Amino acid sequence: MMGKKLPKFKPDKNLKRGEYEWFTSNTGLVAVKWRGKRWIHLLSNYHNPALTTEVKRKQKEETSVQVPCPLLLTDYNKNMNFVNKFDQMRACYGIDKKSHKWWHRIFYFFINAAVVNAVIIYKLHQSSSPKLTKKS
Repeated sequence: MMGKKLPKFKPDKNLKRGEYEWFTSNTGLVAVKWRGKRWIHLLSNYHNPALTTEVKRKQKEETSVQVPCPLLLTDYNKNMNFVNKFDQMRACYGIDKKSHKWWHRIFYFFINAAVVNAVIIYKLHQSSSPKLTKKS
């Protein structure tokens, strides 16, 4: 179901692999629809939608082909790894405290984020310090 204020993109069957379509709002928000193997929708307030790069994609015959791709998507893929690592470390080092009050959950999320950031900073400056394990 599409919202009232979202742009109307071309139907999926009209986009070939590597093609994309984009719309810009009057506030600078960009909506992009790109077709790789599947259709991908992205929103950004940072990227220029006209900038593209080439990515390597496999075809059915196991050969690789260069496909045009919006720079927005390659930046997303490059930086998404940081979010995944943060979530993984938060699961290892985090405080598992349940609460029915919404503001308690937000408070504990920030405590968990601070713990993860402290571990990252410790590991950066660990040259002379003893090695930190998950148990210590």
